[in-house]
Amino acid sequence: MLARIKEEYKNKVLNVNSFIEKLPKTIQIEPTNFCNLKCPACSTAYIKEKNKYLKTDEFIHIANQLEKGSTITLYHFGEPFLNPDIFDIIKEGKKRNFILVIHSNLNIDKALLPEIVDSGLDYLSASIDGATAETYLLYRLKGDFNLALDNFKELVRLRKEKQAKHFNIKFQVVLNKYNEKEKDRIKKILDEMPDKVAYGFVPMGFREDNVDWDNLNEDELKSTIEYWLPKEKRNRMYRYSKNKPKALMEPIRCPHIWDTLSINVYGDVTPCCYTYKKEHSFGNVFETPLIDIWNNEKYISSRKYFLDKNYTDCNTVCSKCRNYIRSGKGNILSRNIEFVIWLGSKAKDKFRRLNP
Repeated sequence: MLARIKEEYKNKVLNVNSFIEKLPKTIQIEPTNFCNLKCPACSTAYIKEKNKYLKTDEFIHIANQLEKGSTITLYHFGEPFLNPDIFDIIKEGKKRNFILVIHSNLNIDKALLPEIVDSGLDYLSASIDGATAETYLLYRLKGDFNLALDNFKELVRLRKEKQAKHFNIKFQVVLNKYNEKEKDRIKKILDEMPDKVAYGFVPMGFREDNVDWDNLNEDELKSTIEYWLPKEKRNRMYRYSKNKPKALMEPIRCPHIWDTLSINVYGDVTPCCYTYKKEHSFGNVFETPLIDIWNNEKYISSRKYFLDKNYTDCNTVCSKCRNYIRSGKGNILSRNIEFVIWLGSKAKDKFRRLNP
């Protein structure tokens, strides 16, 4: 824990350069942009690009440019296990000692479950947002509550049977106005699992998170938020539990363009997971080496934008972002204060998750 705090402090306070010599060790690689569900607050429905599956050789091309031991999150807007190459991709990742993370809706074929446990996957989180099919289907449109829950139970059973200690599985509930009152029932379901599992209650995100949200219908966005937003403030995201927050996500400098890389299924590198359009791309990994993209003009100007409140030459999508604050490079005192506030908010969130 202390090592993690030190690393976060270095990234958020000390590391304020616009040029970064090494690639980050946390990379998001999208296996597919196709999803079998149609969740109403998700941006998947707004993606105009054709559905595509990442091929194993395409993953290898990316993986060979990354540092061994990196953490790779194999998901973004699609359902990863719909990709027929997903287990070959996992296999290639483990050859490089990657820590592999997948998030799934678990509306998948039961025949895949033993292979998931045996694949070498390190972390799997599954969103099962309710204690009943009725509540679940309010948000997980086209989903099957019983299928998802049965698949989760079977994964837990298989993990125990196979003694797959490497395989970490988490039951995740995205909280909304309709399932926030079901926390106790959900915990009862978890108590009846074949083995002990981790779980988490997380606030729902909205399209407002996306940096181009203002191009959408504002009335539609407002009605969506009002329809889904949890009533209890403790169940809301940062900006909805504060009065006029200075940042939508967190009161810190943007971590994404320093600490992570997001690569979509087409190979386009975007500055964060909140962007998805082709015109937001900072470069394509199938055309340009990742390290060259990581320090190209778009990345440099975007970092300068967040480091200098007076910088006006940023023409990337980052210049429209309201999720994070712009902090001056020379003001280390303000960065320390922001870090303490951020660390306190994380500790508070963790306490709430452990004591829902």
